[in-house]
Amino acid sequence: MAKTAGQGDLPLLRLDRKSQTPLHKQLHAEISRAVLDGRLKPGARLPSTRRLSSDLGIARNTANAAYDQLLAEGYVECAVGSGTRVASALPSHVAPRARQRERQTRSAKAPLLSRRGTQLTAATRSADSVEGRGPAIGAPDVSAFPLKQWKRLMARQIEALPRDQLAYTRSAGYAPLRSAIAEHLGRTRGMSVSPKQVIVVAGAQHALDLAARLFLDHGDSMLFEDPGYLGARIAFLAAGVTLRPVPVDAEGMVVDATRHTEARAAYITPAHQYPLGMTMSLARRLALLEWAEKANAWIFEDDYDGEYRYGSDPLSALASLDASGRVIYIGTFSKVLFPGLRIGFMVVPPNVAGRVASARGFTDRHSPIIEQATLAAFMRSGAFARHVRRMRSMYEERRAAVVRALERHGRGLVDVEAPQTGMHVTVWLPHQADDTRVAEGAASAAPLVVLPISGYCMRPLPRGGLQVGFAQAPIASIEPAVRRIVEAVRTCKGREPGP
Repeated sequence: MAKTAGQGDLPLLRLDRKSQTPLHKQLHAEISRAVLDGRLKPGARLPSTRRLSSDLGIARNTANAAYDQLLAEGYVECAVGSGTRVASALPSHVAPRARQRERQTRSAKAPLLSRRGTQLTAATRSADSVEGRGPAIGAPDVSAFPLKQWKRLMARQIEALPRDQLAYTRSAGYAPLRSAIAEHLGRTRGMSVSPKQVIVVAGAQHALDLAARLFLDHGDSMLFEDPGYLGARIAFLAAGVTLRPVPVDAEGMVVDATRHTEARAAYITPAHQYPLGMTMSLARRLALLEWAEKANAWIFEDDYDGEYRYGSDPLSALASLDASGRVIYIGTFSKVLFPGLRIGFMVVPPNVAGRVASARGFTDRHSPIIEQATLAAFMRSGAFARHVRRMRSMYEERRAAVVRALERHGRGLVDVEAPQTGMHVTVWLPHQADDTRVAEGAASAAPLVVLPISGYCMRPLPRGGLQVGFAQAPIASIEPAVRRIVEAVRTCKGREPGP
């Protein structure tokens, strides 16, 4: 039976105690849905967690967890003396979104696949010169991966797989894996998708390449976060797409729904902006969806490390708000398992899923079937969720150690931005310091990974900064490594910037 209640400013809420979905996630979904469809107006006051838990007959911790997640995602705001209220900064067009959600995504105005397709062209610069060399900033600590368990599962899959599965198989991916991914996205990202919408690919870079060639024509323009992810920039440039840099601030990409109506797409990293680290606000997410509707454009959502959010559950995806089939969601297992697995996925609107799957088959047929089957078993067994929880705890501890060391040794010299998410922090340098030279001087800071922010920029920033990746750094190594970074900053401070 569903538990229902009406609580003051809250509309009727329905919680199903027999559901496998935790009560705090159900409560979060009910309230966020009420905000989006206009039943809860901006500024409306919500009941206290004590009252809500009493009215619904749930634990107060359950109500606290739901409110914390709503606050993290921007649905509500808190102020001393005024309690919890629906965010006042939400756009005026929020209310109609639920009515749009009830329509089928196959509307006449929905964007179509590129009619003539594109061929890869040479990028304006080589991958080496843009990406640089050395360790990746987001490489996970593979030493913590449960390899013995993985090997046991793989042996079972090899034994159990029908022999016809060892021949060429479906290009969209192994059906049990697609189902496991769809279920995982429903639990952790608020996305209601069919397994048929999930296309298994050889990592996020493969997904970006497919997206560039299938959804855009040579010469099309797209909005691109600046600074932004180099791998995505290369993929779109190689497909002949014109990138229009859009600045980011504390709320993510600065979206103006009345501008750039000629652009065919936008690329964003809303859960954890790459490389600066902020989370895109709910108001900006809704504004971007409004822009896509007005411009008849696609949105490419890259959720590269959204599993690693500290202090609350992972945020719902922007795709979970998509009412008209405009978001192409891209995910990867490289950050949560190991990069050598080479398995990622795309989630596409139902009306193009078949054609995307067919086109994916002409790139490399399909991903390795035994690895797909093993990953599906790993997810179904609960081992995937346990591993993510363990790594999240490990990275949270390392992140805190990096922040403490930077604040201790770099006080008055650098500014640290360390949002509650991801595998790296941002360190802003003195205005006269050249971040490229500082990063070169901090090469000895391993196992911390140090890269200059300027390398991700299409337009210069007023201040240099560093990405500092900590995923592979044991706690004992962090303090001496941070001291080497700070020493590099002091050494380079005052030098004239390089060419």
